[in-house]
Amino acid sequence: MNLRREKIGKIKTYYLSDKPGELSRVIIDYFWNKKKHPEAVFNLYHSKPKGDLFILQWQNVTYYIKYTRNRLWKHKVRNVFRPPSRYLKISYRLSKIGIQVAEPVLAFSFRKNLLTHEGVFVTKAVSGVPLSEYLRKESTNARDIQLIKELGRLWGILYKNSFLHSDPGTDNFLIKIKDRAIGVYLVDMDGIYPLPVMVKSMFMNRFSKFSFCIYYELLKEKKQQLTSTERVAFYREFLTYSGLKLSLKELISIDKELFLERVRDKKRRKGVSIPIPKWLN
Repeated sequence: MNLRREKIGKIKTYYLSDKPGELSRVIIDYFWNKKKHPEAVFNLYHSKPKGDLFILQWQNVTYYIKYTRNRLWKHKVRNVFRPPSRYLKISYRLSKIGIQVAEPVLAFSFRKNLLTHEGVFVTKAVSGVPLSEYLRKESTNARDIQLIKELGRLWGILYKNSFLHSDPGTDNFLIKIKDRAIGVYLVDMDGIYPLPVMVKSMFMNRFSKFSFCIYYELLKEKKQQLTSTERVAFYREFLTYSGLKLSLKELISIDKELFLERVRDKKRRKGVSIPIPKWLN
């Protein structure tokens, strides 16, 4: 990977292939020069303590723009050690191992002082819906077993290539359906870490959290939970692509144990009682 860099004033610009050109100037002007270009339309999609997500329409192309914030001290420290160029590198590496991501375009870094670093990460938009929205809207009959397999395949590839997903919430997986083909995209690189060597216990904790997030999302929406056929398909696909030396029975046992720990923790820390799913009995 050839990560290129150039400096525009006090702002460092990172890109992988084509020089950023006018798009770079449009984004720098908006976030740091407080200047709007008449043809560029920025819309705030959502705002969270650690950052904002914008959608930009520019020259008939739609972009996602993640702007990292510095509201809290922990965010200031995080931004020092996790510059936006990191997201470019991770997106590129994931795409090379067969995981679909929103196409990375640019990253910017602006250092105000020793502990105040602002950053922007830009990708092309992907037409699709978050997994959370898909689960809320789709009826059980409409759920495609191929989607379940794609999710298992994605987690298997992450394990095999030593990538840890620390924030596997259902909002961080985008579902794209085109011509009856289903694609699963990772759209938030913030919680993904490449490790020198994968630690199985650490990975399985995140893997089980993903199972829990799906269960909890369906529970809130009063939707039918994954069937045994869907769950087994998910596990089998994960085992096929991960290369993990576990039997299906062993994997289910590990997931059950970690799942129950998460249910107990939810009740202990937040006072939320969650019914135990039938597949745990």
